[in-house]
Amino acid sequence: AMAARGQGRFRHVFRRVSGAFRFHARGGDDDQGDLLVNVETVRPPNVGTIRATLAYPSYTGREAITQAGGSIEALEGTQVTLQISATAEVRQARILFQESGKELALTAQTLQDDAGTRVVWTGAFPVEKSDRYAVELLGPTGLRNPNPGTYPVVSVPDFAPVGTLLSPPDDTLNVVLPNALLPLRAEVRDDYGFARVDALLQVGKSEARITVPLFARPQGAEPVKSMVTTEVHDLTAVKAAVGDTLQISVLLEDVRAPVPLQTRLPARTLYVVTENDLLRRITGHFRQIREEVEQALGLQQDRRDRLRELLEESRAGGGGELQAALTAAEVGQGRVQGAAERVHTELMRSFDLHLFNRLEASTHAQRVVELYVQHQRAHPLAQPFQPTFYAAVAAARNDGTLGAMERTLDPILAMLTRAGRIARELAPQAVRGVAEATVAGSAAARTQALERALTRQEEIVAELQALLARLDEWNEYQDVVMQARALRDKQKDVQSRTEKVGTDPKAGGK
Repeated sequence: AMAARGQGRFRHVFRRVSGAFRFHARGGDDDQGDLLVNVETVRPPNVGTIRATLAYPSYTGREAITQAGGSIEALEGTQVTLQISATAEVRQARILFQESGKELALTAQTLQDDAGTRVVWTGAFPVEKSDRYAVELLGPTGLRNPNPGTYPVVSVPDFAPVGTLLSPPDDTLNVVLPNALLPLRAEVRDDYGFARVDALLQVGKSEARITVPLFARPQGAEPVKSMVTTEVHDLTAVKAAVGDTLQISVLLEDVRAPVPLQTRLPARTLYVVTENDLLRRITGHFRQIREEVEQALGLQQDRRDRLRELLEESRAGGGGELQAALTAAEVGQGRVQGAAERVHTELMRSFDLHLFNRLEASTHAQRVVELYVQHQRAHPLAQPFQPTFYAAVAAARNDGTLGAMERTLDPILAMLTRAGRIARELAPQAVRGVAEATVAGSAAARTQALERALTRQEEIVAELQALLARLDEWNEYQDVVMQARALRDKQKDVQSRTEKVGTDPKAGGK
């Protein structure tokens, strides 16, 4: 039945038409009806599939990839090529960007593949910033795809390079002599590689900067995304004088095109001092090391005596209270290991301070500098100090391939070797022995573990006592050197005053 609309007019609405059909109207005295109407359904085109090809910027060195789906996540500057297939014939197609308001007309392209001949609509655009886009299709009947969905475009930025200045280290021994060598080491990282890495040296308040190249990418070479650079620069070329400050920073530049990203690492300050000032700092540093060794020795002797008691209890078949005491002993032994590691680090720091300030008179010191550069480049670890380097120097001294350096480096190397054995060998073994005793499954196994730990503790005590004796000898020697230098300086001052009086005519008779 149709609804009367007045004035002899009637109306009916066919809803949700899904296929072709025919109809005619009848009413009143016309029981046959007339005007047969044929209805043919017309389907608007819709997006069938989307394939996106991502061509990354050439500086990244990445090959283009093709992905299914319209969601895009790509590096800024990536060229995106879309291939869109439709569910029905399309006369015109375009992409509408929601945020920027830009439009991109698509071009029809005929493809031949195993599935036969088909038409796809293609277009390309660069990824500049994050946005969303919709695909609008227009069929030959003038119908558009209803309610087109939107797809995200996520722009991933190329982050600026990052890094850390490893050497010179950031510590209280930030002093150098005017003729010192300056070790420059930096650990740097970037998403897609470096074009160059430079150290910048600035003396005092001068605007001029000296550039020391740490890395430059060779033409056509593969990008280097992470590295530890090492160079040793002679400060005599900087012409810094006593009293000057030396600002050291590192400038990182990546391979981004057309405009590279740069990062300048925080500057580090060194003070140019006299040899006497440097030696005073070194003397104070060694006294701190001696105090640390003395405390570690007292703590280790206490832990050793306690472990002897625990060993006797274990042999006597001690129970639950012994287990709690072993846990406390493990913690205490860990403190000894921590102290040994700190002493080892400070002695490595002191070795470098003497080496690079040329406080060693032996000509063999230059060979140690060469070994330093070779080792750091062969073992690019992000550490201010590498124990393996000092072990290699000690091995070279022992086998005679490196000559004597009796003034400073040999004594420090001997102390460093002892501290290294404690920190890297004996102390970890002692901690492990106590830990094994804590979790031992039987009284016999616990006793054996404690015996091993006690043996290592005895060795640690002996090494610390020997190290303390060497430190006492070193400090006494340095005190004598400091006093001799002070007397020399006073004598020079007296001599200068005497010469001035002797040549001043106004000073006659006085």
